[in-house]
Amino acid sequence: MITVLMATYNGEKFIEQQLDSIRSQTLPADRVIILDDCSTDKTFDIVDTFIQKYNLVTWEIYQNESNQGHYRTFINLTKMVDKGYTFFSDQDDIWDDCKIELMMKEFYNSQISMVFCKSRYINETGEVIKELDTTSKSRIYPVKKILQSWPSGYQTVFRSEVLKTIIEKNILNTLVFSFMMYYLVCFLAYSERLLNWTQF
Repeated sequence: MITVLMATYNGEKFIEQQLDSIRSQTLPADRVIILDDCSTDKTFDIVDTFIQKYNLVTWEIYQNESNQGHYRTFINLTKMVDKGYTFFSDQDDIWDDCKIELMMKEFYNSQISMVFCKSRYINETGEVIKELDTTSKSRIYPVKKILQSWPSGYQTVFRSEVLKTIIEKNILNTLVFSFMMYYLVCFLAYSERLLNWTQF
C-alpha cells in the first residue's frame, strides 16, 4: 500500500501542477489523502474538481473544521495511515513522473525504513534556481549521520509503521525525535533528484 499525504492551504496558484504530477506517476499511489487547512481561496474546489475530472476513486479530500497550521495538519494526515509506505507532498511541488517508482525500489533492503531524494528549487516559470543535495557517495546512511542534515518531509517516504510509532509516542518536533529515529529507523537510503520545489 503506497499512500501520498498532502496538506493544503491557499495553494490555488500551483496545486494543480502537483496534483497532475502525482496522477502521472509511473507507479501510481494506492491512496492519495489531501487535507485542506481552511483555505480562503479556491484550493479546496480545485482539488475536488480535479478528483472528479479524472475519476480518481482512490483519492480523498477533507477539510479541517478550523485552521490548524501546517504542522498539525500533517500530523492529522499521518494518523490516517497505518500500513505500507507513506510519501509526503507539499502543495507546490512538482514530482518527476518516476519518483514513487524509483524511491520504492530502495526498500529491497528490509533494514531501510525511510528513503529520501534530492530536489531542485524552481521559480514560477519552472526555471531551476538551485540544486539541493544532502547526499554523499554512499546510498545507505546510518540515522546518526543523516540527522546532521535531515531532509525535508517532501523529500521522504517512510514505512508507515515507523511513522505510526512516532505519532503514538508524540515525539515529532522535539529533541527526542532525533534519538527515537536512531532506534526506530536504523538505516535510510536515498534515491535520485526526483522533484521540483517552487520558490517564489
